[in-house]
Amino acid sequence: MARTAFPVASPLSHEVKPGHGGVVADSCSERGIALAHGLPKLLSKRAEAEEAAVLPKIRMLSVLVLALTSLQCTLPNPSTLPQSRQGDSPSVNSPLNPSPTAERELEKIAASLRPAADAGDTKAQVAMGVLLLNGWGVPRDETGAAELFRKAAQAGSVPAAYNLGLLYEEGRGVPQSASEAAAWYRKAADAGDAAAAGRLGYLYSLGIGVDANPALAVRYLRMAAEKGEPAAAYDLAVQYREGRGVDPDLDKAREWYEKAANAGVPEAELSLGLMYAKGEGVTKDPAAAAQWFRKAADAGNPAAEYELGVLYSQGQGVERNAAEAVLLWQKAAAQGVVPAEYQVGWAYAKGEGVPQDYAQAAAWYQRAALHDYPPAENSLGMLFEQGEGVPQDFAEAVRWLRKAAEQGYAPAQYNMGAMTLRKMPSAKTLVTAYVWFNLAAARLAPSDPLRQQAVRARDRLAAMLPPYQLVEAQRTAREWKPGEE
Repeated sequence: MARTAFPVASPLSHEVKPGHGGVVADSCSERGIALAHGLPKLLSKRAEAEEAAVLPKIRMLSVLVLALTSLQCTLPNPSTLPQSRQGDSPSVNSPLNPSPTAERELEKIAASLRPAADAGDTKAQVAMGVLLLNGWGVPRDETGAAELFRKAAQAGSVPAAYNLGLLYEEGRGVPQSASEAAAWYRKAADAGDAAAAGRLGYLYSLGIGVDANPALAVRYLRMAAEKGEPAAAYDLAVQYREGRGVDPDLDKAREWYEKAANAGVPEAELSLGLMYAKGEGVTKDPAAAAQWFRKAADAGNPAAEYELGVLYSQGQGVERNAAEAVLLWQKAAAQGVVPAEYQVGWAYAKGEGVPQDYAQAAAWYQRAALHDYPPAENSLGMLFEQGEGVPQDFAEAVRWLRKAAEQGYAPAQYNMGAMTLRKMPSAKTLVTAYVWFNLAAARLAPSDPLRQQAVRARDRLAAMLPPYQLVEAQRTAREWKPGEE
């Protein structure tokens, strides 16, 4: 998965004196101290809303804390400062949106930092780079930010190397280059930076900017995860689940998913929910699945909204509530989850949780069908065949059913066989119908009633075909591949 990472200003653990806010050097701005203490009140409401939408990553005000540190100030306890979060795609945009009052204070801090940055102070360069990157207290200048990060990184600043890697990964202020990003992440990671190790491990896992190397991916992801990086814990769980760079181990996958989920990573919450829903590596537990899906759905994860909707529709792990299922599917569909679009159509076709409405069903089926989703193509084809919610149109019915059948969707293959017999008479009708029924029977579960119907139809046709045609039909079915009629 792709993940957001924010620029950091400086490692703070060795510089902060918890519980103090006093000035220890004349160069420290009293207004700067007041700003650091009062920052939660200076944040705009918009920033607070954005902050709630993403995962914990760095201190939102690390740049301000660093600025004060570079001016030899004693700092407030950073645990009292608000935290930023990270999303599911790389971005160096911090969700901090300073209020006008905070912006004025940032201008003063920027003016204080500039001389130190120009004189080569690496901490001031990193802090000034973050200000320039975000346009805090100074005009936004991504190129200038990149240059400051580069100067500090070349002088040995680990946070600067990490930040420069972020800029190369996104192509902000520098030409986009995954290989350059990986090189700077490696410098920071090999110096012990957990966030950089997590990014580098992720790049090695997918072969982005580097040759794919599952073993190195696991090495760097573990380094980051053991230092408390939630996104790295999630990625490490994926490696264990899929057996990439390590032997497959569902227990370890669950362990790392739980660490990431307990830190608020929605993808990890979703993955744990799926493990409990399927009984994969754990005892099947729909109630536990529902709880994890709910956590991820509440964080806005659309796949979790879809999965939770399925549980509400079936009454598994939660009390059955068809209306709630539809609401969840609609939310997921609005974010582009194609199976959710299909499920909303299914709900309208069946009158489950919403009034029965075939026109609405057809509209939702078509949304999903346009994304080549076979169940939707099959259902839309049947509406055209029956003239429900759309004008009856045999050619459209065949077009949609064939698209689903050619992708290997067994119910559509069965429907194509039945429609071939009913409405497509020709010299090859029996052979074509036999092939579709045979394909459907081979793909449907033995306990599926539709498979039993497919087997009966296939066997009846076999008894009707001349031997040479039966041999041809069996060979065609045997050699058929998805994408072929």
